[in-house]
Amino acid sequence: MPSDIVVEKKFHFTGHTAGVFALEGGLKPDTVLSGGGDGVIAEWKLDGNRDAVGLARVPGNIFALLLMSDKGLVMAGDLYGGVYVIDTATRQEVNRFSWDGAAVYAFLRLDDDRVAIGSGTGNLIIRNINSHTTEQVINIGQEAIRSLVKHPTLPQIALGCSDNCVHILDADTLKTITVLHGHVNSVFSVQYHPNGKHLLSGARDAQIRIWDVVDGYSCLQTLPAHMFTVNDIKFHPDGHLFASAGRDKHVKIWDAKTYALLKVIDKEKYDGHINSVNKLFWSKWQNTLISCGDDRTVMGWGLIS
Repeated sequence: MPSDIVVEKKFHFTGHTAGVFALEGGLKPDTVLSGGGDGVIAEWKLDGNRDAVGLARVPGNIFALLLMSDKGLVMAGDLYGGVYVIDTATRQEVNRFSWDGAAVYAFLRLDDDRVAIGSGTGNLIIRNINSHTTEQVINIGQEAIRSLVKHPTLPQIALGCSDNCVHILDADTLKTITVLHGHVNSVFSVQYHPNGKHLLSGARDAQIRIWDVVDGYSCLQTLPAHMFTVNDIKFHPDGHLFASAGRDKHVKIWDAKTYALLKVIDKEKYDGHINSVNKLFWSKWQNTLISCGDDRTVMGWGLIS
């Protein structure tokens, strides 16, 4: 695994009192939002200032966050199916609703007015942001929808689901285009390569699969990525690297062209996480990679090549 990439730990935040399960861009370019099992939405300064700003607290464990900066809103989904819409200026709740009492794992902004919500019941809920009403409910299957991502140029959406499959939908009609089989356990994360040619999926089977979008989503390669569940995958802002987060406590850095493993960020060498790493966010602010985990921490990493 030869690599000349230098990893620098930039910050280590410890304000949450339970595991941290969600990350999202902050209200300013040099901030990030986190959500955890304590129900707190916190905003952190990426310059290393350890004092977080608390935006809101919700009743359940937060598994998903979505910032809608043009609307001045942030959306949080919790363990019990609650979806909370918070005004970022007043820090007041402006709307809430619940769906089937099952966890909300993922959000996806479809357009200016609509958000797709991935439910633990296998339903994709289309919610109007302006009227706070449910426009459509699409049943994908009987298992949870764990991850949602939109293709960078094509009208397609990928869903990572606990039925061990990746479902590809038409972004306009929300009809199924194809279903990708190959993982042998729940798919926790899906991410399109910024070049639009490949889709990456990470699952509880510890594998990352690379799918060829151009060739009808045929499987190009399978990476034995982590020892346990691949919880998340995120690309560097310029697309030359991607990172994966695992239940094995590791953050791994990969070459986005060759898919070669370049670095393993662990406790022993880099003072990394001591429990499962749950989510990643790659900020454009100084290209900072942010990770969070069951150890109640939010960490920041600088990568120099």
